Amino acid sequence: MNRRLRKKWHLGEYQEFGFYVQFQVKPDPLDPGYSQFWDEFIFEGVEANSLGYTGYAGKKWHGFVVCLTPPKSKNRSDSVTPPSQHSALNNWLIAHPRVYDLHVGPLVDVWHDEKEANK
Repeated sequence: MNRRLRKKWHLGEYQEFGFYVQFQVKPDPLDPGYSQFWDEFIFEGVEANSLGYTGYAGKKWHGFVVCLTPPKSKNRSDSVTPPSQHSALNNWLIAHPRVYDLHVGPLVDVWHDEKEANK
C-alpha cells in the first residue's frame, strides 16, 4: 500500500493509539485540594507523557486518553512509544495517593479497533 493510502486509512506509521481510563479520587470534588489534583493529573500525568485526555472529571473519572506525537528534538535520541506512554500514565495513577478504584484499559488503535475500544 502506498504512503498516501496508509495516511488516509491511518495505517502503518500513521496509526494512532489510545486507551480508556477510569478511577476515583479522594477527596471529594468540593474539597479545595481537588483542583490541585486536576492540575497534577493534566500537567504531570497527561501532558508530561505526550498524552491527551478527554472525558468526565468528578469524584469518578472516566475518559479516553490518546497518545500524541512527541515534539521532535535534535537532542532527544529516545523515542516515546504508545506502550511506554500507556505504562507511564498507569504507573503515575497507581503511585498517586488520591487515586483509587483504578482501571486502565488496553492500548487500542483509535481508528480500527472498535471492538476493543468499546469493551
